[in-house]
Amino acid sequence: MEDIPFWLSSGDDVLDIYMSNRKHGGVPGGRITSLDGLQQSAKSLVCSHLIKSCQDLGGYSILFDTENASSK
Repeated sequence: MEDIPFWLSSGDDVLDIYMSNRKHGGVPGGRITSLDGLQQSAKSLVCSHLIKSCQDLGGYSILFDTENASSK
């Protein structure tokens, strides 16, 4: 398995362990990550924390939110 250069924290230790199966984990840096779930399940909140974690490390993040997109 490739070495992960850094990990982005969701702001919650238990959720970080659940997502990465490692202590002080979270989401692997330098990867495309997709969060999927029901409406109002705090996906946007988790994304905000991940973006903040990336910014704290001097990185850049992009958030594509399609939950409220319309298809007409």
